[in-house]
Amino acid sequence: MSAVVNEPIVNVTFSVLAIDNDIDPDLLTTYADNVGIDDPDEALDRFQDDYAGTWDDLEAWAMDILEQTGELEEMPERLRYYFNYQAYAHDCQLGGDIWTLNTHEGIAVFWNR
Repeated sequence: MSAVVNEPIVNVTFSVLAIDNDIDPDLLTTYADNVGIDDPDEALDRFQDDYAGTWDDLEAWAMDILEQTGELEEMPERLRYYFNYQAYAHDCQLGGDIWTLNTHEGIAVFWNR
């Protein structure tokens, strides 16, 4: 006999976990659906590991991540103005480094691990 998952109970559990951890419940639920995790605790753990944040667009994400990591510091300052953040973000997405979800707040970015 196989177990039947009561969908509303699972969704309430996701929502409670999300709210308790200051996460948008819809974002956590959508994340779990996208990565194929049914267990709310496992989804929360993975979400917290993978979630990079939400930005207006991927160019803003690229600017933030490169500033945080200091990767552009190796490039001479006079050349930094020519760096294409949009192309970098696009390459990160196509290369599988990140994946995204469109939300009502912007683009949620997740690391592929």
